[in-house]
Amino acid sequence: MFIGHYGAAFGLKSYDHETPLWIYLLGVQLVDIFFFSFVLTGIEKMNIVPGFTAYNSYDLYCMPYTHSLLANVFWFSGVSLLAYAIFKTKCKQVHNKAFLAFLIGFSVFSHFLTDLLVHTPDLPLWSNDSPKLGLGLWNYVGITIGLELLILLAGGYLYYRKTPFNLDPRFNKKFVALILFMMLLTIITPILPEPKSVSELALQGLLSFFVIAGLGYWLESKIVSKKAR
Repeated sequence: MFIGHYGAAFGLKSYDHETPLWIYLLGVQLVDIFFFSFVLTGIEKMNIVPGFTAYNSYDLYCMPYTHSLLANVFWFSGVSLLAYAIFKTKCKQVHNKAFLAFLIGFSVFSHFLTDLLVHTPDLPLWSNDSPKLGLGLWNYVGITIGLELLILLAGGYLYYRKTPFNLDPRFNKKFVALILFMMLLTIITPILPEPKSVSELALQGLLSFFVIAGLGYWLESKIVSKKAR
């Protein structure tokens, strides 16, 4: 899953009026940020196999440190504790610090839950030799695209309804533009040219994650926050 992760980011952010959206946009992709970084350094491995699934060609055969259930519990716990510590020391005016820290941490764990729907059985329970999970919806292009769009639009709707920025016309235009851009990415992803190498894919992936987080920063920047409805 790619754009569907951002639906989870929007949905979780709708319950948090303190943390910038870009934090959640990075949070839902933190697992893949680590994964592509580990691929580039040889810690985890994948192959590009044309036709591996109907949706993409990614044989993700070794990723226990980022995509296993145990690893995701670890990343969730670590990010939650880090967020709580930051709220505790730097943001004393913030209420519900533990709840907000949980939401930020859960944005990381949501990556496993959404991946579970589309991946082939390549998500380990703990080590790479442990049983692996995945419902395999990547084998059905139409279903995958529909699911990604559904999650994106559902999360986007929750975010828009609850954000204190939605009374500003500038924000509304930016929000529509961002959602349409994400929808376009969802539709064209299966037909984009395959990367020439795993390293090229990893670099493209890392760049896309930070670009989209930057767009989240742009969405909320220079907008005067008004009282949430």
